[in-house]
Amino acid sequence: MTTTQSTLKSNASHNPSQISEHIYAAFLNKASLSDLPITPRSKFALDGIFNDGHIKHRGASEEQVCRALLTQEVDTSFIDKLWNDPANKEFVDGFMYNKLCRDAAKGDETALEAYKHYAIQDYFYLIDYVKFRALRLATVPSTDLSTLESETPSVGRSYGWVVEWLQTCTENLGIDPDVIATTERAIAELAYSNFLQNNTRTEDWFNLHVIMIPCIFGWSKLALELYNDPTTKKGTTFYNTWIVPNIAFSVQGVAQLGSSAVRLANFLATNANGWTSPIDLDENFRTLFRTAARLETALFNSGYEGLGHALPPV
Repeated sequence: MTTTQSTLKSNASHNPSQISEHIYAAFLNKASLSDLPITPRSKFALDGIFNDGHIKHRGASEEQVCRALLTQEVDTSFIDKLWNDPANKEFVDGFMYNKLCRDAAKGDETALEAYKHYAIQDYFYLIDYVKFRALRLATVPSTDLSTLESETPSVGRSYGWVVEWLQTCTENLGIDPDVIATTERAIAELAYSNFLQNNTRTEDWFNLHVIMIPCIFGWSKLALELYNDPTTKKGTTFYNTWIVPNIAFSVQGVAQLGSSAVRLANFLATNANGWTSPIDLDENFRTLFRTAARLETALFNSGYEGLGHALPPV
């Protein structure tokens, strides 16, 4: 059994309490995020939160972040303002009811084939996200040595999670490595990459966490809904490699939001008071959130482009 297969299989045996303890140990540099049964995207999110928690002048104190990491309760107060905003409903619904995830969850053969093409694009996204993390270093003031010390090794760790998803593509989804090597980046993936890189130069660190709401919290929220849907077909590649790794299970076996979604929500809620203003909530945060949601939906839709079935623009 490969490392990836073992990780996916062991996911059901991890409950929030165990994951909380492991995350806390990782925050204190006593454990590796690589051992957690969560998606590479989730590991990127947690690693970023860890770095910011260790830097004293960035928002909440290290002690506050530690408490947020250890809790199993989720505070969605900040995310709810954006997620439930009527002005964002069109984009939230577009994300939550995207054709690929809904159809793949039901076991639709065309959707499962499209998921393979999507997985390749998500691999490209992860590569670009590592570059995004590297570009963020250019925005750090030369006098901010603590941030440089924390961020630099984090970029190096990110490479391993890209490899992890590549292994999922080849070993679990059965995608030929030569196909991956010759596949072109979809327009949606290029747009998402440009969005991340452009915002590196224009947004502060808190806003860069706001951008992650659809791809971390949204993924888990959608995965949880699909897991609980009686029409979802268990045992498919989509179920095993996307739905299950994006949720967590209580000691009683009840499915709930994944660990990275909980930590991102709590981190944003903990830091919101120090970084928000009416302008941010009404304009900037809303724009960042809805753009990220649209790009996530477009990236899902790009899976059908690989089959020659382009979907309407989002």
